[in-house]
Amino acid sequence: MKVELKELQAQVGTTFVYITHDQSEAMVMSDHVAVMNRGGFEQIDTPQNLYYQPASSFVAQFVGDNNKFIGSLEKSENGGFMVVLDDGRRLEISDTDAADTGERVELFTRPEAMIINPEPDADINIIDVEVKSILFDGGNSRLLVNAGRSVGEIIVALPQNNLYDNIKPGDRIKVGWHITGS
Repeated sequence: MKVELKELQAQVGTTFVYITHDQSEAMVMSDHVAVMNRGGFEQIDTPQNLYYQPASSFVAQFVGDNNKFIGSLEKSENGGFMVVLDDGRRLEISDTDAADTGERVELFTRPEAMIINPEPDADINIIDVEVKSILFDGGNSRLLVNAGRSVGEIIVALPQNNLYDNIKPGDRIKVGWHITGS
């Protein structure tokens, strides 16, 4: 029905206002989406900007799946910034969105931005995890992994390309993501 409604709107050539609680419908059918929280607008933007550039923690957690890391913002050795987790792990970030050094911040990464067993690279954050379970759902399959006490569970997209068919619960693997665009 999403496709049919989008085609009808194109044929009619007029603005549609469509109210739904179905995120998939909103993202697929809309040129702009309004995300509301407690009766107010958190962000009105294109579906792509809502997903890749959320304006608030609420929008980041509301739109799509994500993994959240909480820590303190610090300067890194290379002049950039990093989030220092409570267990001391350091995660490089691309920008600070005007947060102050020492401030507690939230860092979000999407499951599909996660890389399984990435090659070491200066532009990739890499952490050791233990596979808790495999959530098989065809093209939407995921790994549920445990990253330790200060992070907890992380969801990692599991590509169905046969490269990871050997992964099983209990395995220790590495996951990572690019510092920019996560």
